[in-house]
Amino acid sequence: MAVNSKKSCCLRVGPRCDKHCKNICTSCGHLIPWVDEMKYLGLFIVQSRTFKCSLDHAKRSVYRVVNGIFGRIGRMASEEVILELIKTKCLPILLYGLEVCPLSKTNFRSLDFPINRFFIKLFNTSDMQIVTECQSAFNFRLPSTIIPDRCETFRAKYDSCNNSLFKSNLPCPRCNIFCFCGLNGLFGVYFVSCIRLIVLRVGSILVFVVCCFCLFVFSITR
Repeated sequence: MAVNSKKSCCLRVGPRCDKHCKNICTSCGHLIPWVDEMKYLGLFIVQSRTFKCSLDHAKRSVYRVVNGIFGRIGRMASEEVILELIKTKCLPILLYGLEVCPLSKTNFRSLDFPINRFFIKLFNTSDMQIVTECQSAFNFRLPSTIIPDRCETFRAKYDSCNNSLFKSNLPCPRCNIFCFCGLNGLFGVYFVSCIRLIVLRVGSILVFVVCCFCLFVFSITR
């Protein structure tokens, strides 16, 4: 199977993420570039010492949708209608895929910020206490309170799934790391704690075999 090098890239995650890596070449002679950020299944994964997703693209999309709503209906609609539009059109964009991503307190505050700014603009106030009261009155939940519930739902569905292939290729919901092809034992520990090399969207079995071989050598020589 030919690999489309224009749609493929490599990303390194781990303590040595900033070190230069040798270029990977396809069987057709095309180089697969190493990047600092990549889009995979709608999420933007960034090069970091730990697995991390970028929220900037989702926030920009939310701002664009909010401005579009205000540009279309302005102040003609009631607050209930505007908030319902925000809840159905903006929150799914902001929350997409975050139930399987490791998020810090800073990330939660970053996700809440666009919603709080929207309430400040809608109710023409800069008092955060008033904003909080308005959110409570309209039963509008912030992303920082929605995501934990979504994570619990995802964990419940994950634990109830009996498909071993499905589980072996998904991020572990308890440790928020990728487990490729069931590397859950000693090799998996070395894989996620020592090498931390994630190659995504390459589509080549050879690349995966090379990574497993490097993992094996590293585990022997450690």
